[in-house]
Order: sequence, then C-alpha cells, then structure tokens
Amino acid sequence: MASWLDDAKAELDIRNDTDQDTHILSLLLAAAEQVERDARQIIISQTWTVYFDRFPCHELELRRVPVTAVTHVKYYTGSVLTTLSSALYETDLVSQPARIRPVYGQVWPTTDCRVNAVEVQFVCGYATASVVPHLTKRVVLSVVRGLYYGCDLGANYWTMIERLQTFGGVM
Repeated sequence: MASWLDDAKAELDIRNDTDQDTHILSLLLAAAEQVERDARQIIISQTWTVYFDRFPCHELELRRVPVTAVTHVKYYTGSVLTTLSSALYETDLVSQPARIRPVYGQVWPTTDCRVNAVEVQFVCGYATASVVPHLTKRVVLSVVRGLYYGCDLGANYWTMIERLQTFGGVM
C-alpha cells in the first residue's frame, strides 16, 4: 500500500504534508477492505484456505477474485490428510470464479465422510500496486476521500462497485 500513499495524498490534495502519512495509510487499508467486501474482489495479495465436505461431481470453484495460484489441494482419506498431486488436476484461473477439476481421464479421489474433508489453499489479489486495475484503484481512492472528509460515498460508489463486479476492474 505504501506506493498508493502518494496517490492518496494527491487525491486529498495534501502532497507535501508528511504529518498525516500514518493516518492516510490506515485509511487506505480500511478503504481496500471495504472495496474488497463490497465488490467481492481481493485487492491486496492474500493466501486463503477454503474447505469442502467432499469433492464435487465436476469442479471446485474458488469464489475469490482474482485467483493467481493454487497452493495445494488436500483431502482426508482413512483419517489421514493427503495432498493431491497437482498432476491430477488442472486449474482455470482465468474464469471467475476460478475452477479446479481433475485432468482428463481422472476422477476426484474418495474422501472420508466428514466435515471439511477437502482443503484448498490458494493465492488471490494483486502482487503489487502497479498491477491493480485502474478502476479498482480509483474506487479505493474515492473511499479514502470519503473517509478522510467524512462524506457519504453516494450512488457513484455503488455504480463503480457494480462495474468492478462485472468487469473485474478492467474497462
């Protein structure tokens, strides 16, 4: 977020004032969290783990956007947590939501009948501020402005959130 500090200060028209840098950085983090929640899109690179009670018939869906990598797929069989070889499944990180399915000719392994029998760990979000889509960045900065000045974000904010949900921040 540090590289966003200059952009946020420009948005607030306080470029030469360093006294508020810590406050503005906290506003940036709060704004990013709000946009992530409202747009259901991850901005800051994060590692997530999701659990399923069993493998589905066809494919697993990862409901965070954007997914950049699948770290592992593990499952319980015989009460032992086992890592599924990545050679046995393929990932589609382009689709939203991202998907994981067995490679051609394979099927999902049988799991124990238990809660959270399947564990998938994945990385989502953007690695650096420079690759965050422009629209996403604009929405975060508008939230910073609203938080800083204590004003309502209004209908324009929700219009931008809808665009993020539809176009993923790229237009």
